[in-house]
Amino acid sequence: MPLMVRSLDRTALLLGIPVLALSVFIAAVSLPARAALVVCAASLGAHLALALRLSRPRLGFAVVAACTGVLALTSGLFIVVPSVLTFPVALHTAVARGSRLDGIAAAGTGILGAAIGTWRFVTDASVRAEGLEPHAGFVLVTLLAVVAAAWALGQRARGDIARAKADQLRAEERVAAAARDERTRIAIEMHDVIAHSLAVIVSQARGAQYADRSDPQVPVDALTTIEKTGREALSEMRGIFGLLRDHQDGELAPAPALEDLPDLVARFPSARLSVVGTPQPLSPSRELAVYRAAQESLTNVVKHAGPEVDAAVTLTWSAARLVLQVTDHGGRAAAGGGAAGLGLAGMRYRVEALGGTATAGPQRTGGFAVTVSLPTEEEAR
Repeated sequence: MPLMVRSLDRTALLLGIPVLALSVFIAAVSLPARAALVVCAASLGAHLALALRLSRPRLGFAVVAACTGVLALTSGLFIVVPSVLTFPVALHTAVARGSRLDGIAAAGTGILGAAIGTWRFVTDASVRAEGLEPHAGFVLVTLLAVVAAAWALGQRARGDIARAKADQLRAEERVAAAARDERTRIAIEMHDVIAHSLAVIVSQARGAQYADRSDPQVPVDALTTIEKTGREALSEMRGIFGLLRDHQDGELAPAPALEDLPDLVARFPSARLSVVGTPQPLSPSRELAVYRAAQESLTNVVKHAGPEVDAAVTLTWSAARLVLQVTDHGGRAAAGGGAAGLGLAGMRYRVEALGGTATAGPQRTGGFAVTVSLPTEEEAR
């Protein structure tokens, strides 16, 4: 029962209250007491079932159709009861949100209901008692037109829903592809770091083998260097644990670091770099993440706001964290498509893999801001 209550469409319930109240009033003044009671109960059931149309369109349509049938069998005057409008609404939803077979079944039910409703309205004595002389052909065409309109609108909505789902799936696939590309990129860059660390270890071990045996400090220094380098390599391995790397040929090159950030900013004439606080030790993987975040952000500034727009790159150091912020005051709402941009999605994946956070979005004062926060070596330990 609680699940059923949570799945109700509150909008349908609220909008149905005045329609239900009008149906109760019409039934009370037009029908005998027993018939009026049945009409009121059927109307209430139809509105409650209509509230299930979004979460359970098949069940909602079936109950609404049954309640509408009760209305028709109770009195030929059902056609003037406003709650009868729940039927075309439920039919529309069944076609739009149900399966193709549900749509066909709903259309058949609507056609059958139009025929039964016409017969009931035309032959009921209570209708004639009200001084009405309905024409069967006109009534049937009108009811069939309502069914056809509800079905056609449902088909159109079905197409819109299918296109929206396809667009969402394509967007998710693009973000997933960006994450895969970023994993490969990180793995390749981290390969450089690990390769460098292993080269240092091998060099130190080889030097210790051929060192002067009379100086005991030489192997101690070599082992100290090996230990330090090994710890750094292990730290890098933790940062890329689980990442996959496709084999790619090419000469290995040193990965960018924070010391390369001024040169990067200098490539953008309208950008300026400022540093707040005292720099703390930072692993090569985190330095690389900061560099790539700044690179992606500045590239988006030029691409989406123009090369003449000023950009501010700020590094804020504390004992626990390093915060990078890239801001501009361009006129566009978002850079790189906002949070859904593939470059920003890849940057966010890289930063979160290293225990940090990344946000991107428009500023209240205009322009765009990218903020990256990463733990320093002290906090990471």
